[in-house]
Amino acid sequence: MSPEPCTTLRCEADAWAQRATVAKWAAEELRECGQIISTVLASNYFGMGCSEASPIYIGLSNTVASGPSSWRHRLAEQAIAASHLAGLCTTGASAIVEQDQVGEQFIGR
Repeated sequence: MSPEPCTTLRCEADAWAQRATVAKWAAEELRECGQIISTVLASNYFGMGCSEASPIYIGLSNTVASGPSSWRHRLAEQAIAASHLAGLCTTGASAIVEQDQVGEQFIGR
């Protein structure tokens, strides 16, 4: 419920366009972060002579960069979601504008 009475319905297509732009930007940033993360553990820096080095490296690598539930994988999922949101903002704004035009024809009669 609105705190103030609302007597006018406005379609703010510009606001929806800005939302789409921000969502696109977020998707790009998330993809870039995922690419950077994939290079963080390119090599085993824990040492080859240490018995714990290999299991630690494998576990950390799976958690951060290469596993199916890794941080990198989650970032990729969020990038896809942000791209989808950008598309929804764009198509939603178009649908609202279109329906406003249809409504205007009926109200204007």
